[in-house]
Amino acid sequence: MKIPGIDMAAQGTAAAAKPAAKPATGFAKQMAYAMEKNMGADLEPIFEKAAKQYGVPKDLLQAIGFHESGYQAGAVSSAGAMGIMQLMPATAQTMGVADPYDAEQNIMGGAKLLGQYAKQYDGDLKLMLAAYGAGSGAVAKYNGVPPYQETKQFVEDIMSVVDEKIMSQTEEPQEPVYQEYPSLWNEMRNFSAYTPTDYEIFLSCMLSMQSTDLLTPLDEQKERHQNFNPYLFYLG
Repeated sequence: MKIPGIDMAAQGTAAAAKPAAKPATGFAKQMAYAMEKNMGADLEPIFEKAAKQYGVPKDLLQAIGFHESGYQAGAVSSAGAMGIMQLMPATAQTMGVADPYDAEQNIMGGAKLLGQYAKQYDGDLKLMLAAYGAGSGAVAKYNGVPPYQETKQFVEDIMSVVDEKIMSQTEEPQEPVYQEYPSLWNEMRNFSAYTPTDYEIFLSCMLSMQSTDLLTPLDEQKERHQNFNPYLFYLG
């Protein structure tokens, strides 16, 4: 895609100054220019957080975000894809994104989707990108990258700026807290049935546990949280 406000002549200078193992494509030049100008610098902490949570390289997330929207949170495609990572409405909903135009929610949703594709395709970057661009159904139908020009260009562009083996260099995703504390998470899932008194009891317990955790070893915290019952805790 063409990124508004980018001088293609200036991009050539930026790309030439950056050593590259691959031939500089049009998108690679745009990406080099964006990096030189610190475009999207305010989003870096979000990309970092998403990368750690879902085990997807930050460089890959940033490349997709720039390619898809130029880091514009309000971007909307002609097909209806929204936000920085250009999530379709159904995809955003599936990924738990309540507001696709919120930068953090959108990036986290895109990272979550890529994390799922990383598992599905065993870290095969080309297939991950193809699925991100055209859907996993299309990848299955064609047993690889679909013959859609837009999808092929997307895969080519992203792979021109990231290492093909980048997925093998990533750390394991950080599991959400609720997976470590299943009993606590189950209690939180019952919020919709809580009365005002229930809320008061639960919040009182949470505040007490938080202050106690500051002085409690992590292993003891986990054991206590796993056996958590707000009413017994409150009455005790």
